[in-house]
Amino acid sequence: MLKIKEQLVNTVVNLAGDEEKLIGRLGTIARIGKYLAPTHGHRKQLSQLQWAMDHDHPAIELIRRIVRDTNRSTLQGFVNLFVNHAWDGYRQRRRFEKEHGLFPPSFVVISPLAACNLHCVGCYAGAYGHREPNLTYEDMEKIIEEVREWGCRFITISGGEPTLYWDRIPGGDRGIRDLCDQYDDMVFLMYTNGTLIDEQMASEMAELGNITPAISIEGFRAETDARRGEGVFNKVMNAMDTLHEKEAFFGASVTYTTKNVDVVGSDEFVEMLMDKGCFYAWCGILCTYQSAGSLTYH
Repeated sequence: MLKIKEQLVNTVVNLAGDEEKLIGRLGTIARIGKYLAPTHGHRKQLSQLQWAMDHDHPAIELIRRIVRDTNRSTLQGFVNLFVNHAWDGYRQRRRFEKEHGLFPPSFVVISPLAACNLHCVGCYAGAYGHREPNLTYEDMEKIIEEVREWGCRFITISGGEPTLYWDRIPGGDRGIRDLCDQYDDMVFLMYTNGTLIDEQMASEMAELGNITPAISIEGFRAETDARRGEGVFNKVMNAMDTLHEKEAFFGASVTYTTKNVDVVGSDEFVEMLMDKGCFYAWCGILCTYQSAGSLTYH
């Protein structure tokens, strides 16, 4: 049987920088692989890839952008996400389902801390985050090892503000940077306000290649600073510029509220994110309720 897994790895990594050859080779793999892949799920994935390429789906343009605008380490990170999570991981999750009677999650969210360096309106972290206990490095190792057993290779890191622990998690001498390096066959998505991402941190993220920061933003300057504090918008823009310069893979985290829905849903805002180098945006809705004398933000 054709070793589809190895061919996918070699295709992406060895053709880095040759956009047209890469797209053409992926098309060949999809056409052949959908007949030879080991499971129905894998055959379906490859059939969807071929359909997307035949119909010029926007997802193919994303692949092109990744090839053009990220470094080799990031490309390897994407290979890991597809091969180790979607390919091998899928089979592991299927075995888990047969053994335990339920299909395990495809990814998990770890919040190592509640503390944050900002005090955003409507967020719990600014109110009591620094009083909450944090996970240790060893706690996070244990969680990751457990989810790897059922075939998960994708971890989301939330907070609080995870970049506070980038270099070192309290109680030890290792941080989130070391965690990503230790588990280099996995991919980590990290929600962050972006204000602590400097040139060194951006360089380290790009070099690791398997962590993608999703930077919180509420719209343009007026909307972002109104919720997150004066000057935060400029810091976010600087973080995005630096990550883009380092050829890192990053995106935005956008919260819809009644105060910004028209702005963040506009073409101008989306185009700004694309111009800054964002590859994706996670969009959510913030809702709170009003109690006596409290501030409502919805």
